[in-house]
Amino acid sequence: MQRQYVMLLLSATGLVILGGALFLNLFHNEPLWTEWMLGPFVVCAGLVMAIVGITLHCYSREFERSQGLNKAVPAAGGK
Repeated sequence: MQRQYVMLLLSATGLVILGGALFLNLFHNEPLWTEWMLGPFVVCAGLVMAIVGITLHCYSREFERSQGLNKAVPAAGGK
C-alpha cells in the first residue's frame, strides 16, 4: 500500500476520533455549538476521507498489479 493512502486513512481515523470526542463531550470546556455542529461535521468529513482513501487504493495501478488484474484486454483496441 502506498504511503499517501496510509496517511489519508490515518488522518481520516483521527478526524473520526476527534469528532466523536467533540460530540460525546469528552472536552468539558467546549461551547454547545462545537458539540452539536462541529462534532458531527468532523465525523462526516473523516468518513468521507476514509471512503476516498479506500477507493483510491482499490483503483490504483499498484493494487491491480498486486492482484494480477492488469491482464484485461482493452475494449477499443486498434487491432
